[in-house]
Amino acid sequence: KLQHKQQTTTIDKRKRNMTSLATPPPQTLSLMSEIVSYPILLQHEESFTTKQNSNNNEAISLLYDVSSWMLYLSEIDSLLEQIHDAIQAISKSKRNKGSLSQSLSTTTIGGRTIKMNDLSESHHLLQKARNLISERALSILPGSYKLWKNYLHFRTNVYMHLEPSQQSILLLNNESNDAPNSSNTNENQESLASLMQSSPYMYPIASSQNSSKYKATISAFERSLVRMNKYPRIWLSYIHFVITHDTTCSVTNVRRLFNRALLALPATQHDLIWSEYLCYILGKLPPKGFLMNRQNQKDLGPVVRDCKNGLLATERYPYSIPPETVLRVLRRYAH
Repeated sequence: KLQHKQQTTTIDKRKRNMTSLATPPPQTLSLMSEIVSYPILLQHEESFTTKQNSNNNEAISLLYDVSSWMLYLSEIDSLLEQIHDAIQAISKSKRNKGSLSQSLSTTTIGGRTIKMNDLSESHHLLQKARNLISERALSILPGSYKLWKNYLHFRTNVYMHLEPSQQSILLLNNESNDAPNSSNTNENQESLASLMQSSPYMYPIASSQNSSKYKATISAFERSLVRMNKYPRIWLSYIHFVITHDTTCSVTNVRRLFNRALLALPATQHDLIWSEYLCYILGKLPPKGFLMNRQNQKDLGPVVRDCKNGLLATERYPYSIPPETVLRVLRRYAH
C-alpha cells in the first residue's frame, strides 16, 4: 500500500509539472494578447502556425526562416513609430488647445483602435512584446547573427530609454552607421551629441526598475556570446553598454570584459578591441601610431566614435581609473 501511494504521488507531481510547463506564465499571456489585438501582427502569428496552411512543409519552413522573423520585428517597429508619432501629436495639441478635441480622442494603429490616454501604456506593452517575439525567434534560431544583433540593439538603444523622442534619434543614428555614405550622417551625429549633452544620465542608475532591465540585458548579451563569441561587434556593443550603464561603475568589470574579448577573438581582430580599450583607459583618443587609421565611420567602435564626437565626458563615463591599471594595460598592449 505504501508503494502504491508513493507511485500515485509521484504521478500526480509529474502531471502538475507537465501542466505548469504547458501553461505559460500570466505575463506572457498578457503580452501575447497585446500582440493579437493588432490585426496586422495577428497575420504574422497565423503564418507561423501549421494548422492554417494546407502544406505543412511550408508552414514549418517559415519558423526557421530568418527573413520572416525580421519582417515580423520590423512590423512591430513601425507600429512603435506610429504610436510615438501619435504621442507627439497629443503633446502638440495640448500645447495649442489645452485639451484634446473630439477628433483626437482615438486613433487607429495597425488595424486596432486605441484611446489617446492609453497610448503610452500600449507603447510600453508593445516594447515588451517585441522582446518576447525576439526571444521566441532566438529559441528557434539561436545561431542567427541578424536576430541577435537586432534584439541586442533594441534592448540597449531603445528599450532601456524611456522617452520616445530619444528612441527616434537613436534609431536614426543606427541607420546612419549602417549606411555611412548617407548625407544625413552628420545631422544624426549632431542630434545625438545634443541629446547626450542635454541628458547625460539617459539611464537612471539609481532606479530599481531600470536595474532589472540592466540585468536582463546583461543576461541577453551573455546568452548571445554562447554562439556569437567570434563576432567583434557583439563584444563591442556589450562593452559599450556596460561602460555607459553599469550600476556599480566598476572598472574591474569593464577590464574583464575587454580581456574576455581578446581571448575569444582571433589576433587579426584585436585592433578593434584595443582601439576601444585604449580610448576607455586614457579617456581620449590615443596618439597617432597606436591605432589603425579607419576612415570609414562604420568601422569605428562606439567608444572611439564617442571620443571623436566629444561625448567621452565624465558625466557619461563616471569612472576613476587608477594609474596602475592604465600602466598595466599599456604594458600589455606594448607586448
